[in-house]
Amino acid sequence: MTVDDAQWLDEASAAVLFGAVRAVDAGRVQTVVARSTAWTGARRDDGAAAHVPAHVPKVRLGLLTLEETIAFVQDRGLPVGRGPAVHRACGGHPLLVRALVDGRTGQSPTAGISGETSADVADLCEAWLASVPRHVRASLTPLALTQQPTLLHLRRTWPALDDGHIAVALAAGILSPLPGDRIGFAAELLRRHAVTAISGTARAAAHRALAATAADPVLAARHDLLSADRPTPGQLTRADEAARTAREGGDPALAADILLAAARRTPSGQRGHRL
Repeated sequence: MTVDDAQWLDEASAAVLFGAVRAVDAGRVQTVVARSTAWTGARRDDGAAAHVPAHVPKVRLGLLTLEETIAFVQDRGLPVGRGPAVHRACGGHPLLVRALVDGRTGQSPTAGISGETSADVADLCEAWLASVPRHVRASLTPLALTQQPTLLHLRRTWPALDDGHIAVALAAGILSPLPGDRIGFAAELLRRHAVTAISGTARAAAHRALAATAADPVLAARHDLLSADRPTPGQLTRADEAARTAREGGDPALAADILLAAARRTPSGQRGHRL
């Protein structure tokens, strides 16, 4: 017998279900109970938990590996080459992977990454962020505006940043350690969802702070540009130079990101040459 989503099982139903299992001779019925421990709104002490004996093995399912994500994409009849993009978008979160891929046969499963996402994807991102306390989540929101920052850069920008909050987010899989003392959101969709919680004023202030403390002039120019809804000609010029430097340095994705941000902030009458 398999009980899925047991966090939603009420006490009375659980008593009937597991009472029936105990009434059967031992060994005749094998039971597997699956429950989510992070879904927002779910009861932590659900009905099923009280009826599962302490000696029963408990297996915690982690995030999908790249190979497992590719296998899932292939199983859904999509090109194997889309697997890495799905993995970067979802960070291996099984439910996010399924929500992004299912129902998208014949179209790119990553089509919603740069634009609006589905309600299911947004709900799953919200649930993942809600798996940590509010004060920890509040510390994470400014990080969503950065591109894989070093811990040194974060501490230089926000001296009051609590290392304990970072540790909690790492343990929850929301953040991932990266080479070179860097950290980043485990999933690009998760980072984008976190950005939506930041007000325009707070976002501009965070970008100004990051621009002032960035050691890399390309990133400093990017944050300076993003701090303004209507950038000055000087900011746009520095952004163009930063994009050129990024492209010549072998980072076309960063160059494209800067140029697109500049185009969006250029007055409509002057936007043609950028587009």
